[in-house]
Formats: sequence, C-alpha cells, structure tokens
Amino acid sequence: MYDVVVIGGGTAGISAAIASSMLGAKTLVVEKSSMLGGTMTAGGVNYPGLFFANGKQIIAGPCYDLLLNCGMPTPPTEYPKLKHYLGQTRFNIFSYVALAEKTLLDLNAEILYHTSVCKIKDGKKCVKLTLSKKQGLATIETKCLIDATGDANAVSLAGFKVEKRQTLQPATLINNLDGFIPQNIDKEKFIAFAKEQQDLGNLKKEDTQGGNYYDHLMAKRISMHVYCPDTTTSEGKSQLEISARQTLNRIINVYRQFNGLENLHVKDFAFECGVRESATVIGEYKTTTAEYLSGKVYKDSVCYAYYPIDEHLPTGIKKIHLEDGITPTIPYSSLIPKGSKRILVAGKIISAEPDVTSAIRVQAPCMATGQVAGVSAALCSKNNCLVKKVNLAELKEKLKNIGAIVP
Repeated sequence: MYDVVVIGGGTAGISAAIASSMLGAKTLVVEKSSMLGGTMTAGGVNYPGLFFANGKQIIAGPCYDLLLNCGMPTPPTEYPKLKHYLGQTRFNIFSYVALAEKTLLDLNAEILYHTSVCKIKDGKKCVKLTLSKKQGLATIETKCLIDATGDANAVSLAGFKVEKRQTLQPATLINNLDGFIPQNIDKEKFIAFAKEQQDLGNLKKEDTQGGNYYDHLMAKRISMHVYCPDTTTSEGKSQLEISARQTLNRIINVYRQFNGLENLHVKDFAFECGVRESATVIGEYKTTTAEYLSGKVYKDSVCYAYYPIDEHLPTGIKKIHLEDGITPTIPYSSLIPKGSKRILVAGKIISAEPDVTSAIRVQAPCMATGQVAGVSAALCSKNNCLVKKVNLAELKEKLKNIGAIVP
C-alpha cells in the first residue's frame, strides 16, 4: 500500500512527488516514458516560467529549487509585460533529469518508467490501480492518487468527467536546424520564394506560428503549429507525433530548394510533441476567465499563477496580458474532480475555462499545482481523510514549510 501514487512524471508530477515525499509519504511515480520532466525534457521546452510577477517571486519551493540546483540562472524579477518570455531562463535537460531522479530517490520515493495505468477505482478507503508493466499487469493500492498525465488519462479511467473542445490548440515539435550560414541568405529573395511555395501549397501558413518563414529560418528553428487531434488516446497521440515529424520534413525539403540551403538539416528535435491542450477535468470548482484576469483570491486559494492568456490558433496567437499589479490565484477546489474521494489532479488539466487553461498550462503554474496536490495527498494519507476534507489551514501551513508561496 502506497501513501501517494503520482501518474505522470512530468512538470507537475515531479513537483507533486517531491512535495509528498518531503512530508514523509511513501510515494510512487508512474511514468510512461524513459525520463522525468515531460514537456520540459522529452518535449524540449527547457525554459520554464513565470516565477516572478510584478517585481516579486510568486512561485517557489522544491520545484524552483530543483531548477536552480541543476544550474538554471535566477530569472529576472522585472521584464516587459509584452515580452513576458524574457522572464524565462534555460536549464540543462540532462542535469535536470538526473537531479530530479536523485532528489526523489533520496526522499525514498520510487520511480517506475515504461509503465502505464489501465484501470483505476476510487474508493472511500483507498484507490486501486492496475498497471501495465513490461512483464504484464500488476495491481497496487494507494491512499491517494494524483493525475499529472497532462491528458487527464487517470481521472478518465476512474470514471470522472472531463471536457474536450472540438478544436484544440495546435501542438509544437521543438527542433533546431543547421547546415547553412544565416548571413548568406538573401532576405527579400527568400521571402519571395516562401510566398511562391505557399501559393503552390508546398508550405502552409498554419504549419508555423504566424507563417513568418524567414524569421524562423534565422532563428534556426521552425516554430511549428501542428494540428492536434485528441491526444487523450494512443491513436490520437500517434497521429500527432507522425504528423509533426512529416510536416517538419516537408518544410525542410522545400527550403533545400533555395540557394544556400542545400545542406539544411534538422540538428536535433524533441522526443515528444509539446501538447498545449487536450482535456481538463470537471472539478468541484471551475476557474473562470474573468476571475483569472481580475486576480481573484478565493477562500481556498493555494498558489499563484502568472502568464498571459496565450491561445495558439492556426491564424496566429491570441494574447490577453494581465493588468499591472494583477497576480491570479488557483483555488484548491479546481484540483478536485467532481465527486472524487481520494483522487486529485495537477498541471494543465485542472478545472478551468479554456482561456485560463491557455495561461496556466505553462510550467511554473503546473509546478505550483503539483506541489499543492503533493502536500494535500500526503495529508489525505496521513489523516486518512478524503481529498475534500483536507484541512485548508494545515495544507497552507505545510506548503509554506516546504518553501511554497501561498496567497
């Protein structure tokens, strides 16, 4: 019997597992791939944000310490609102994965790679799970379960309702290009070439974020937009990964026709596509767009989040920046699937309206909700109570004890 089982060892899952382990909970992390970190590592998005807002730190704790300890520079406390990405700093992916593993193991947590969950039953006394391991099926029990899959797979298996929009935000395959000298590329000629190829149908505006082919080339990275099917299924996720690589290959082959790009090639690419949107849980409370933009503080606010509404569309990116002095918060009740006994969620699948999800899907808020879920799950296990009955005052106190910032 485990105290806490975390399904998904990505951005939110690492934070959840470390937080629960710090409180002494016997914790297991179940991860479908070969490494921790999810979008930050396998997805290649190794520049998390945002930890600072309006000149002060709003997200801290073991999630933030882990990044600093693996060599990430301290992010700036001030940055232009319209250029929020300047508040993000890079870290070394290998160092992060290795340190995350060591941190969990030093806290006596267990990590199980190459494993998926295929059956879940949420009960009053425990959660029963059937895992699909390389050697076959295995049944385990836990006093509390955290769904940090990013696709709400665990809560769906447990029978809880989730929401999926018909048209999802496009995904992105991180890539880096090489084999050419940017200074040797004639800008005007390339722009004309790209327009001609677009008119012929060989390049598509929706392939990229805004269709600015020249700027992408100069950055030595195609900032891709890939049609996103239902990635809560294996079929949908497979379709996405294949489509992303084939799209990038098509673009590269077209570019090679231009003078100076004959040797253009993909230097490296992410192991997985970065998925912005798939499903969100129907929770005990749904955070609204108006509440997010106003910086509402709820009775059960447990962490901050700070990022503009950032909805990627085939035609470009819809942004709504937060007003000066506004720092949104996230309520604990949005981490509880409606009717849940011993299951919590963390990361981008928490209960929120689509515009809010487009903002809180980024890494720092996912880490913050992961820490909340981890501490709450540990308390649920220790006090043998349902997730809705966790004492909020104790939850906030324990979060502060591990270094988290609580509204």
